Formats: sequence, C-alpha cells, structure tokens
Amino acid sequence: MNIRPYNNSDYAKVGSWWVVQTGEVPSYDVYNEKWSWIAENDEGLIACASLILTNSPEVAHFDGIIGNPEASNRKEYVQMFLNELENKARDAGYKKIYTMAENNKMKQYYQDKKFNVIKDNLCLLGKDL
Repeated sequence: MNIRPYNNSDYAKVGSWWVVQTGEVPSYDVYNEKWSWIAENDEGLIACASLILTNSPEVAHFDGIIGNPEASNRKEYVQMFLNELENKARDAGYKKIYTMAENNKMKQYYQDKKFNVIKDNLCLLGKDL
C-alpha cells in the first residue's frame, strides 16, 4: 500500500464512493491538497481521508474518511491507512486526535480503535497518541 497526497483530480473517484455509500456527493472542499491523503495499491485507489494538523500544538483531526467500496480487503487497508495517518500526526508532535462519527457503526469502529466518546449527542471521539 502506498500513501500519497490527495490531488484535485482524485475528487471524481472519491466522490463516487460517497454516492455509493451515503447517497450524497461531498462538497468539493471536503478534501484539500494540503491535508488530505490517498491510499492506493496495485488495484488502484483504496481510501481517502483528511488529517488536519491544527494550529494547536497538541490536537489533530481526522475528517472525510472513506474507502473504495469495490476494493478487495478494504477494511484491512483502511485500518492500515488510518494507522499510518495517526503515525504522521504523532511524528509531527501531536498528542491527541479527534474525529466525528455520523452513525453508530462508525462510532463503534472508532471505539474499537481506542477512541473515547467525548460528547455523545455529537458523537465526537478522541484519543491520546
């Protein structure tokens, strides 16, 4: 698996994953060449996520995490991808990482990755790095 910076030409492919999985097209600015990343392998694109390294010296943020619904072993690759992004944040000196989950399935996914629910009705989760 290779991780590379997102570029605007990835939007059509990543946007198509959103349509399949949520029925919605993401806003064009959900992903940014400055802080978004693509995971790919020999099959092609596997996943996309934004890792926002905030102005705070301690807090990073995951956003827009989505996997290619047609990729084989997608769950395993997404897990490896997110682990690598966590490492990027840790290596940059960040101490905590936050994300939000829109549904109970994603909430449980992050809890299984050792994220703690911070505010349940908002479904904001975080963990120390």
